[in-house]
Amino acid sequence: MYSVFGSTTACTYHSSFVESMGRFTKLVHLTLIAFEFRSFVDLRRFICSLPKLCELELSGGRLSSASAASVNAEITPEHDYWPRLRSLTLEDLDPNLWTPLASWVASTNVCKSLTALHFDTMNNEATRLCLERTLEACGPSLIELWYNVNEVFGAEFTNLLAYCTNISNVALSTTINPAASSWRAVVAELSNLPGIPAPG
Repeated sequence: MYSVFGSTTACTYHSSFVESMGRFTKLVHLTLIAFEFRSFVDLRRFICSLPKLCELELSGGRLSSASAASVNAEITPEHDYWPRLRSLTLEDLDPNLWTPLASWVASTNVCKSLTALHFDTMNNEATRLCLERTLEACGPSLIELWYNVNEVFGAEFTNLLAYCTNISNVALSTTINPAASSWRAVVAELSNLPGIPAPG
């Protein structure tokens, strides 16, 4: 079962909405577009109510207030179940959502079996730290990595790849300065990854 939810309006969902997702016990793919949750706890429960979920796409999401992200993402209620995601897409999320999401991913088993990660964001310190936490948790199981960013620096990207010990497919989309040397380090590092042929 495949499901897509999208909203461009303010957060108006009923309190029973999160719990109602538990009825979709066979849902394997979920896409949330331009969404807003009152708190990270609501988003986490929404995801965890889907025990068969394997593919998750979060695009253009935010929490309704900065304080909504202050909840300890590492504490999971007993009635929550951790789906074992195989594919995760994170695109243009609001900064107040990145931090608790990365903390949750890093502190649970939800992404321990992840094989594909698609990360699309602006390059800033906050998102770099979130990506690093995410890759530290799921990098060893990753086979495919898509990284779309406005600008990338050699050492920064190669340090992130160090977590991906079994990677065989990397797609990097970014803006580079041909006169700079940093992009050469990225090309060199990609060619050194196991399973990826060196450029001819």
